[in-house]
Amino acid sequence: LRWRSRNHTCRAALARGPAVLRGVGPKTAEILARREMCTVTDLLFHLPVRYDDRRTLVSVGDLEVGRRATFVARVLVADFVSRRGRPGGRGGRMFQAVVGDDSGSVNLKWFHGGEAVSKLVRKDAWLLVTGDVKRYRFSKELLHPEIERLAGPEQGEPAPLERLRSVIMDEGGQVMVCGTMSGKVLCFDVTGW
Repeated sequence: LRWRSRNHTCRAALARGPAVLRGVGPKTAEILARREMCTVTDLLFHLPVRYDDRRTLVSVGDLEVGRRATFVARVLVADFVSRRGRPGGRGGRMFQAVVGDDSGSVNLKWFHGGEAVSKLVRKDAWLLVTGDVKRYRFSKELLHPEIERLAGPEQGEPAPLERLRSVIMDEGGQVMVCGTMSGKVLCFDVTGW
C-alpha cells in the first residue's frame, strides 16, 4: 500500500506542467508548450539528437577539419566582436573565444546566445569542448560548440552547475535539468518532487 501511494505521488508530480518548476514562468511555459513539452516528463525525456562519446579526447593540434571532436583546452582570449556583411546592412555581435593547449589553438564562435556563454567562457578557464571542426580562411574553428567548464586542466569532472544541455544529479540527490532555449540558459531544480 505504501509503495502504491509513493508511485502515485511521483506520477502525479511528473504529469504536472513545467510552470511548477522554479524558474519557469508563463513565457517559458508557453515556449515549451509550442515545442510539445507540456509536462515535466516531457522535459526529462527530451533526449539528445545524437550521442557524443566524450571519453575519446584529442589534442587541439590533432583536430581534423570535417570531423566531430572532443578536447580539453584553456581559454586564451574571449570577447564579443562585431559582425559585418549581414543581409540588410545590419551588423551585430558574436561571442568568440580562442582556446588552446600545448599543441595549438582553435577559434570557438557563437552567433546566438553569447551573453549566456560569456558567463562560462572566461580567460584562463578550462573547457571540455565538443563540436564539428570547420575551416575558416586559414584557421580551424567550431561554431556553437557544446562546452563544459572544468575545474582544471585534467580531464576531470565539470565544475558544479556549469554544464549545458544536460540532466545533472549530484551526490546529494539534487537534480537539475539544464539546457539552452532561444539563446538563454535554463536550469530547473526538480529535486524533491
